[in-house]
Amino acid sequence: MITVGFNKVFVENNIALGNHMFQYAVCRLVSLKNGYNFYIPYSGYLKECFPNIDLGVKDGEIAYHYNDSSEQFYNGNVFSCPNFTHLSGWFQTEKYFEGNENLVKEWFKCEIDENISNIITKYPLDDYCYIHLRGGDNRLNNDGWLMLKSYYEKGIEEVRKVKSDIKFVIITDDIELSKEYFPEIDALSNDVMTDFKSLYFSKYMVIPASTFSWWSGWLTDKEIVVAPKYWLNHNKDNNTWYPSDVKTDKFLYI
Repeated sequence: MITVGFNKVFVENNIALGNHMFQYAVCRLVSLKNGYNFYIPYSGYLKECFPNIDLGVKDGEIAYHYNDSSEQFYNGNVFSCPNFTHLSGWFQTEKYFEGNENLVKEWFKCEIDENISNIITKYPLDDYCYIHLRGGDNRLNNDGWLMLKSYYEKGIEEVRKVKSDIKFVIITDDIELSKEYFPEIDALSNDVMTDFKSLYFSKYMVIPASTFSWWSGWLTDKEIVVAPKYWLNHNKDNNTWYPSDVKTDKFLYI
């Protein structure tokens, strides 16, 4: 049995869906490669957003621990863990999914529901770029994770190079900041899964350094996903990626 280090405080407060998705995928892939069971002790939004997702079975007690590096470099040694290992860390790189991308996409597959149908009827996917503007806790964070208005403006320019007559709608957890940045663009803030699906089904995206939007951009084929170069270090001067292996060829980084 392989388990994974979900942060119980995060889960009980129903935040950090994207972080949990990375952890879930690695946990389940390690178990599959080795023929072990897996078990997800705290499901949080995973079960709420993906009601058919398998949370595994507890069939013993943890005897070993494996820790991801703080820089989050890909480390294939995780696939050599013995049975009854608890995985701790974030594992934020698609390199862990290599060869199993379609399987991971199936685990997190979304279906169009009434809420999404209404949204994409009003903001047709062929005509609109869906901008994910994350404020909320990033506005309170002192690490410079909040994307500035200038980043989104550059992202809009890149999307217009692909489709000159594109229109825009914002998906956000922070209506106030959205209106401060772009008062002329409609901003939508719904429940977590509605926001996730809105981005998931979109064809054109501009995203911040957020695992929530990383997954909604990675899981489906897009015309373009514009993302911040160096990810969480985008607003810093050290020109290094953090997490170190988070970069994917599916996104255009600016």
